[in-house]
Amino acid sequence: MENLFKNHIEEVSRYTTAALTHAAKRGECFDGIVFHAGAASVYHADDHDVLFHTVPHFVRFAPVIGPDHLVIFKPGAPVRLIHVVPQDFWYESPEPLDHPYTKVLDVTVVASFEEAIRAAGSLWNFAYIGNSPKAADSLRLPQSAVEPTALLHALDWFRAYKTEYEATCVRLALERTAVGYRVAKKMTAEGRTAREIHAAYLAATEQLDRDTPYGNIIGWDADAATLHYTAKKTSPPNPGHTFLIDAGAATFGYASDITRTYLKAQPNPVFAGLLDRMDALELACAAMCTVGADYSAIHVHAHKTIAGILSEAGVLTIGEDEAFEKGLSRVFFPHGLGHHLGIQVHDVGGRQVDIDGTVLAPDAAYPWLRTTRPIEARHLLTIEPGLYFIPLLLDPHRSGEHASCFNWTLVDELLPLGGIRVEDNVYVTNEGPENLSRSLIGDHR
Repeated sequence: MENLFKNHIEEVSRYTTAALTHAAKRGECFDGIVFHAGAASVYHADDHDVLFHTVPHFVRFAPVIGPDHLVIFKPGAPVRLIHVVPQDFWYESPEPLDHPYTKVLDVTVVASFEEAIRAAGSLWNFAYIGNSPKAADSLRLPQSAVEPTALLHALDWFRAYKTEYEATCVRLALERTAVGYRVAKKMTAEGRTAREIHAAYLAATEQLDRDTPYGNIIGWDADAATLHYTAKKTSPPNPGHTFLIDAGAATFGYASDITRTYLKAQPNPVFAGLLDRMDALELACAAMCTVGADYSAIHVHAHKTIAGILSEAGVLTIGEDEAFEKGLSRVFFPHGLGHHLGIQVHDVGGRQVDIDGTVLAPDAAYPWLRTTRPIEARHLLTIEPGLYFIPLLLDPHRSGEHASCFNWTLVDELLPLGGIRVEDNVYVTNEGPENLSRSLIGDHR
């Protein structure tokens, strides 16, 4: 890991230098950047802390946990980390990390943000990347230096290119995730409650709720038709035929993001067939993530395939082409095919098509597609097609112009089963896509 991290810092330093050079061409001239881990905050009219999330651009340089730390970057100089470890009897200090950052970065340990300011020394003509203009002011940086637009666009652009260290962190996160999925799959067969499975997943992956990269989505039956269902019921599942889990883990600040749909014994044969077909579609889309491929085109391919799946299953009474042209696949698949993955679950730059921050909006028919950027080597992506029976989307068609295109008897039979989503994490290389998760997590069978 030490050599991986050393090479990572060298590569990210090159990206950061290139970002500074690009920003200078756009009139934003800085000698360096101070990356702030972020400032903590409390809820309005309260002294209760808001859950702290480290500023992502800071995480790319240092895996340390908590607020106030500083990374000071200047081209040609060692990367400095000013690590704030409060001397506090109210809260515990974070456990030391089993990570080689202290051997690669120039680390200074201080007890407070005020001490960090003094340790930083002069930051004249530095840019500030972080969540607190107040902190930038304390560092004697002008507001014009706070997250300058051209610089931030360039940093976001380079974030999409994952180093081997970053891909390794996601692999490690997936190994933890796999342990949780094995437990969840077993408990699904036992018919345990969503709340019990959630608690067992956290225990198996050695996480608290606050540690997960996003709130676990865990639900039985019709709850699976709510895309971001989070209630995690304590009541026994009824009827308890289908179970959807969308959960991940984080390692050194890098996330995994996996979804599986599991069936209990004696599943509805039509729904079971739909799940088999969706699993095959997900694998096919993952295999299409090659250098130069158009992610939007893969998304459209998924819609065309889902239109055919629905037609062949008898859910729709018309053929694949007609169903696609009428937009009926969107009734069942209302979200995007996936997104960039890394420090953030929905990592930055997915719609950014150049270093200047030019945004390529998705087709108006697919407003929720998060990734329109052409696929390049070292992009790390999720692929997560879904097929759901969502009353809110289906009901308008019961009396609409396309009402006759639906087999409503079969739709109503499948409504209580909720929906299907299958998701893997894919690392793109010049040799082809590497599905990082499939061999670890397995399928629904």
